Amino acid sequence: QKSQLVNLTPKEILDMADSSFGQMHTLVACLEAMIEKTENDTEYCQRLCLHHAVERTLVVMRHFTSSREVVFRGLRLIRNLTVHDILSVDAILQHSLAPDLMLSLDNFPSDQEIQQLACQILRRVYIRARENTIMGSRVVTLGKQLDEVWTFHGLSRVLTSMKLFQEDADIQLEGCMLLASIGEL
Repeated sequence: QKSQLVNLTPKEILDMADSSFGQMHTLVACLEAMIEKTENDTEYCQRLCLHHAVERTLVVMRHFTSSREVVFRGLRLIRNLTVHDILSVDAILQHSLAPDLMLSLDNFPSDQEIQQLACQILRRVYIRARENTIMGSRVVTLGKQLDEVWTFHGLSRVLTSMKLFQEDADIQLEGCMLLASIGEL
């Protein structure tokens, strides 16, 4: 089934994922197919972004918040999108999606893979938020309508992950890079 899904257009595969909420196997297969296509294909990432892939993926993750396989795959997809397409990072900021991202992590605080993906995504979001800051260099918010508390909640999440996984060099690097960029304020 996954091989058939890879040949679908970005809109078709997102629509299929949206319509398969009752069929976990199909939903996971859709996420896997999108992950596979977004690993190295920048154009595919951009086309997914045009169809609101970040927003739609976060809706799926929030709906299946207790399913590790959905949350993990959703984070992998969002990580790939944010690596290859800056507009995906902008979508998180413009639509104030950072809280949804952080809340999706709440059921997996000690899952190393999930926390590592979250640190990678959050680093890109914080750096982009800092670049786009309109209120001066002292205030960095993670969305137009978001309270600053979410900025601190995200930093707390990253610091907790760094403390919990002290031996994981990737989490430490992501966290330090995020903190360094915020520390430049």
